Amino acid sequence: MYPTDVERDATHIAFKVRRCPLKDAWVEAGVGEEKLATLCRIAGAFDRGLFEATGVRFENVTWTPGHGSGCCHIALTNRDAG
Repeated sequence: MYPTDVERDATHIAFKVRRCPLKDAWVEAGVGEEKLATLCRIAGAFDRGLFEATGVRFENVTWTPGHGSGCCHIALTNRDAG
C-alpha cells in the first residue's frame, strides 16, 4: 500500500515513502500542486499526532512542488535515545 525505502538502526527508523494512496487520489482528482502540498502537510500533521502519542520522536518532510515524484520522508526515533 505504501511502497517505501527504509533505513534503521537500534534507535531510529527512517522511511522514504515512494507512493501514498492519499496523494495518488488527490492527483487523480485534479488537485493543483499548491493545494496538494497543503493536503500533504495536513496528512503529515495527522501522522505526527498519531506517532507522538505512542511515545516516539517524529520528524517528517511532506511533499512539495519540486520535491520529485515521491511522497514524504518520515523519521521515528526512540524518545529516550540521545
